[in-house]
Amino acid sequence: MTTELEDPRKTALRARCEEAVDAAGFTVLSDRPTAAWPNGVKLMGSLLGDVVSRDGPGNCTHYFVRVDGARPLPGWIATATTATFAMKGVRLWVVAEDPGDSLIATCQAAGAGLARLTPANRLDVVCEYGPPTHTVSTEQFKASVKAARRKLETKLRLNEKRLEQSFQDSAVVTTEMSASKRDKYLDAIEKAMIVWREWSEALSERLDALAATEDADELALIEGEITQGPQ
Repeated sequence: MTTELEDPRKTALRARCEEAVDAAGFTVLSDRPTAAWPNGVKLMGSLLGDVVSRDGPGNCTHYFVRVDGARPLPGWIATATTATFAMKGVRLWVVAEDPGDSLIATCQAAGAGLARLTPANRLDVVCEYGPPTHTVSTEQFKASVKAARRKLETKLRLNEKRLEQSFQDSAVVTTEMSASKRDKYLDAIEKAMIVWREWSEALSERLDALAATEDADELALIEGEITQGPQ
């Protein structure tokens, strides 16, 4: 199942993953059933992998394919992985053609299973699924990263709202402008929106990578950049 806006590379990778899962002896579920989050977990919607399979005993595995294996595990998949540890008969695996060090390290930190998809459409296990061992300091660092992410998301949301309001007000603001000047004014707003989103995405990925490194200096740098905003 794909969407019209899905990256064609992801669509192809999803199809190859289905073939690999089938070759491994699991039943690929074409209807991709969702799995409800356990009580107390504050996540939107429900768990739904790019590919979903069922084994003989009835356990379901949700596979998330990653087109760019060099990038770290996204925070939302790491959070979903933690939730699955409290879900009976549910597993979460990540699949990539060429998983890099960052993806491997962040999957290990989250406890997500990670498999390499070979050219022959077979799955080679890179790291197993299962709850990782976390120390008190690890949990404290995770809380700090979570707080930084909330600040980042809030700053992005407020500035997008501000720019959207400017765009809506443009009908009045540009009334007496020439056509060329009006176009430049609107173009500046659109470019500003893109700058804010790209800035947020870059910092979000750096926050994702911290799950593996627990680099306090890097976190401090990111927190400073969040305060400053895009330059």
